[in-house]
Amino acid sequence: MYSVGVMDRLAVENERLQAEDATLRQRVAELEKRIAELEAALSGAKRQATPFARQKRVDKPKRSGRKIGQGALLLPSQAYAGSEGDEAGTAGELPGVWWRGD
Repeated sequence: MYSVGVMDRLAVENERLQAEDATLRQRVAELEKRIAELEAALSGAKRQATPFARQKRVDKPKRSGRKIGQGALLLPSQAYAGSEGDEAGTAGELPGVWWRGD
């Protein structure tokens, strides 16, 4: 049916095409991975609100606010009761600092 020379050429061509196919399939897999990374980065850039800003959530987040025993919180009456310049007419004004961090 086919001559030996034609069969040899076809076998060589088949091997070359299979190697090229494997190379191209690997390249396609790499490009698909890169596309997925770029899409994730693009969608991450759109969502900048707090829950979405971080990729991984913190297991035990710190409590907000002042720690117990760290400084004294003065009430407005305590803050300006002993200040200098308590004159008539200044009793309704509040000082600029209400908190004293001793």
